[in-house]
Amino acid sequence: MILAGGQGVRLLALTRAVVGDERPKQFCPLLGRETLLEQTRRRAALEIPPARILVSLTRSHEQFYRPLMRAVPAHCPVIQSQGRGTAPAILYGAMRIAADGLAWLMQIVMFLALGLLVFPSRLVTVAVPGLVTAGLLMFVARPVGVFLVLLPSKLPLAAKAMVAWVGLRGAVPIVLATFPLLAGVPRADHLFDLVFFVVLTSVLLQGTSIPAVARWLGVDVAVERRPVPSDISAVATAGALLREIRIPPRSRTAGKRVLDLGLPPGALVVLLKRGDHVIIPDGGTAIEEGDVVVLLADERTHAAIQSLVEGGGERADRPPGSC
Repeated sequence: MILAGGQGVRLLALTRAVVGDERPKQFCPLLGRETLLEQTRRRAALEIPPARILVSLTRSHEQFYRPLMRAVPAHCPVIQSQGRGTAPAILYGAMRIAADGLAWLMQIVMFLALGLLVFPSRLVTVAVPGLVTAGLLMFVARPVGVFLVLLPSKLPLAAKAMVAWVGLRGAVPIVLATFPLLAGVPRADHLFDLVFFVVLTSVLLQGTSIPAVARWLGVDVAVERRPVPSDISAVATAGALLREIRIPPRSRTAGKRVLDLGLPPGALVVLLKRGDHVIIPDGGTAIEEGDVVVLLADERTHAAIQSLVEGGGERADRPPGSC
């Protein structure tokens, strides 16, 4: 679960300078063209299927997250009515995950219970009519119904064909087949066995072939496995520049906290890149040799800080050449 419902107060000055409004940092393109939320989802998708990545959001940020959630499965955004901090967001997301897990468990229990009503020996007697019925449903009835319903839609033909192939996987047809049994309809047990056989055939044939059919129709979406970006582009803002400074060996800034660097007013340490990790610093974060520091400052202040970092200049809060 990705927590993206915060207000981004600490970097508000930076986000205001970059995008010109009060949006939180997770909805800003601070490191390249993608927002931080988009980059986080892409990194998570390297190991986790996108449909299993939940995103915790706050309703008041809807104008910022709505464009980013258009291609996200509808069940993935977890919308809080109000931001209540990290712990409530984690709890709310965990409750969603637990509820989904419980729903899947109940489906499994229901399938097991319905399966107890079926005798395998009786399925053999309905195999021929079951295969004929399943074939008619898979290749005639469902495709015709889907294409008629989607006739006004602008979906491409391949996408409609994919919808038509999805099949009857699920307990609903089997549950409906129990109604004649409860009502005492003649030969209701035969009808139930037939429906069960058709659904089982759909699961085995259509359910297992969905990835292959999607690839054949060209409607599958592969996860783009791109490396995490390591370079941070310089971003021009109104009156300030966002630039990288690498801390060289034996720099006078190495080992100091951000608070102790003596940065001038208006200069902001935005990010630290340490190896493969990106750190959002605060005043107590220590600077180490080899760190890449992302700074927001004007041109003159950048020159002073660069001189300080390289060990040959004055304090950054004094312009070069001053006493």
